[in-house]
Amino acid sequence: MGRCCVCRLKIHREAMKALQAVRAAPDADAIIISDANSVFINTILQHCGVADVFSAVLTNPASFNNEGLMTVAWHHTHTCQLCAATPNMCKGTILREFLKNSAHLYTQVVYTGDGQNDLCALLQLRDTDVGVVRKGHGLEKALAKGTHDVKASVQIVDFLQDLCSVITSYC
Repeated sequence: MGRCCVCRLKIHREAMKALQAVRAAPDADAIIISDANSVFINTILQHCGVADVFSAVLTNPASFNNEGLMTVAWHHTHTCQLCAATPNMCKGTILREFLKNSAHLYTQVVYTGDGQNDLCALLQLRDTDVGVVRKGHGLEKALAKGTHDVKASVQIVDFLQDLCSVITSYC
């Protein structure tokens, strides 16, 4: 039932253009760091034909048990105070570990996020990196407090088209 509903979702035309730009860029990698789950994300990516765009999907592992019920496990436990609201993952730790363990040395990271749980990942970025933040959501509100030392340049985007335009410009 859940997979049928998810398969009705469509990727916005501008988002598809941005994903195609990432796919075509020889030095660009895209990863997903999400508090959702692997069944949900992989189903959408495969249905929309964009699974190959992403070199990694870092999320809560999920599977179906013998009764056909989906079970979701935590990605990892942590003690990060910034991510206390999501005890199942610290996106900052995930991003830091991905970059540390990657065979590729990234000269620039473009991180997009909108939730409060994206703040820790944004704080991992360097001054050569870019944080793309969705206007009016938890991450922008957390940044507006001015209590965090963000090294990356931050671009606030209002609409999906703006986000896609920013992503495409870095490919």
